[in-house]
Amino acid sequence: MKRPGGAFLFLRLGFLCLTVTSVAIAQDPSLTTPARLGDSLPVVGVPIGVFSLADPGNGGPSWPASPAFPLADRASQWLVLAAILVGLLTFAVWYWWIGQSLLFALSLTITVFVIGEFPWRVKAGEEVVADDFIHPPFVLSSETTSDEVTWSKGEYTHGADIWKAFGLTGPVPRAQGVYLNQPSPYGGKVGGTWGVFAVMLLALLVIAIMFGALSPGDTVLDEHYQYSTADRGEPSFVTKDFEIQGRTSNLEVAINTNLINNWAYFNLTLINEGTGDAFDFGREVSYYAGRDSDGSWSEGGQSSTVIIPRVPAGRYYLRVEPEMEGSETPSAAPSAAPTVAPKPAPKPVPTQQRRPPPMNVKTVYYEIVLRHDVATYGWFWLTALLLLIPPIFSTIRARSFEVRRWSTSDYPMTSGGG
Repeated sequence: MKRPGGAFLFLRLGFLCLTVTSVAIAQDPSLTTPARLGDSLPVVGVPIGVFSLADPGNGGPSWPASPAFPLADRASQWLVLAAILVGLLTFAVWYWWIGQSLLFALSLTITVFVIGEFPWRVKAGEEVVADDFIHPPFVLSSETTSDEVTWSKGEYTHGADIWKAFGLTGPVPRAQGVYLNQPSPYGGKVGGTWGVFAVMLLALLVIAIMFGALSPGDTVLDEHYQYSTADRGEPSFVTKDFEIQGRTSNLEVAINTNLINNWAYFNLTLINEGTGDAFDFGREVSYYAGRDSDGSWSEGGQSSTVIIPRVPAGRYYLRVEPEMEGSETPSAAPSAAPTVAPKPAPKPVPTQQRRPPPMNVKTVYYEIVLRHDVATYGWFWLTALLLLIPPIFSTIRARSFEVRRWSTSDYPMTSGGG
């Protein structure tokens, strides 16, 4: 977040450090001797030579020795460096540690007319430079004239306290706007809400790790198959039987293909051999890729995964029926067993039943993998997003309050964080 007035405050601190260091150097008696050609002086631990514009030994003019020249020759380099370093350090401590924007307003006020009684001498035409530094609930103000600087410190007092102190009756009037040193009602809550979020997220992560450790994800089926639109048999088939053991849990069905610029659809049915219960579902796999004037592009993917929830233990088999563009199933064609890669030699078909294969033959090799009791983490991400709502909402409210405060400053903040 941008700190309003930070650059100006840095310059003021730098000039202050420069002034203090200059006074200290001017009072150093070791600097009353003039610098000579070839002198080596330590500058923050680094020796720096001092050279005049001309060497008297070579007939050049020499510079007169005076207290001003040693001050310029010996101190000017490390004076500026020390002031900058101290100013940077002060600015960094203020910026990161205090975490508050200090300079609220800088203005030049001119007295144009005087009437009434004042506790100080006031005259028309007087110019005053006024600075306001805030650190809610405190405000520090300075008024600088040609001959004096006046500092005053203030602390924010709620209207209800003033109302009570004067013994006023009736409802307390509601405050309008946000005053420059008014404490934010959300400032102390933002860090707390983010801290609670961090703790809750850590607890959620531990739970997710525990669920992952308790879900082995055993593979119960892993088979490779091939399908071609040139096949004349029945495309559907059933896999070998497989056993699901353990507790009632989910079943992950993954289909991995070698499709490129094509699609395939798989009608699937998971059947319990003992009870006859069936789970019908289908998955489409499509993958297209190429290159155009904008470069390489791709769409879709060569794999697809689906989760069947709450599948009890038992003996199962899977019915599979693949489809592709150009698929056809002749009514007179005999049923055939599924083809497993590597593809076995086809059985000869009577001549009267043979038909020419399609001109555009499409073939896909695919793998079906079934895993039981697989850890899923969708609930983890959903819960984490829900936990983010309170701290984000609290941060937005605190930010909005500060934007309203600085809207009347000489260094206003922007609602977008600039």
